[in-house]
Amino acid sequence: MAFTDVIVAKPKSTDGGLTFGPTGTVIPEDATTKLPAGQKLLGLVSSDGVKLTEDASDEDIFVWGGVKARKVRSEYSATLGAVLYSTANPDTLKAVFGPNNVEVKGSKITVTHSSNIAPIQNFTVEAKDEGTGTARRFVIPRGQITVSGDRTLVDAAADGFEVTIEALADSDGNCYTEYIEKTDGSTFEDDDASGGRLTPGDSTFPGTNSFPNNGGK
Repeated sequence: MAFTDVIVAKPKSTDGGLTFGPTGTVIPEDATTKLPAGQKLLGLVSSDGVKLTEDASDEDIFVWGGVKARKVRSEYSATLGAVLYSTANPDTLKAVFGPNNVEVKGSKITVTHSSNIAPIQNFTVEAKDEGTGTARRFVIPRGQITVSGDRTLVDAAADGFEVTIEALADSDGNCYTEYIEKTDGSTFEDDDASGGRLTPGDSTFPGTNSFPNNGGK
């Protein structure tokens, strides 16, 4: 059995798998179409990769007699975290600290560190898994990037920005979208038909008796 639905994530480009651009940019609704020209790479990401976090708070509603009637969601948020190593890249600096806080003149970059937050932008994560022939794209149409944590300046490790991108909800309450696409010519229906997924009839499916029938002996 080929476990083709177990996916790892490598950046599509060795220059980094995170991109950013102006809000309102039309991002392709798939995982393989080339991004618009206005999208730029956010820079090199540390080997820890990208961390997606979803937080939610749910409330129980009880009716007279102490019976739980339903559960409602009172809060939801989604964030993306990463450490960026491109600390001397003008595009990275402008995306992280805001274009008004970064001045580039010839061989000199001046970065003003203040309480100002970079403007809302769109962000994408571009990932691939060549082993399963799968591409993935995570799209945040409206994201707010902030910097937190320590920067340690030493000669034995790279300097990096620890950034968090909050995925702000759109008018429908959606924070981000994930696209998963096959790149090897197959389809997800092919996987299903060829046994790429466990189904209740498989001998290895949890709870299935995989021992041979010996007539009860």
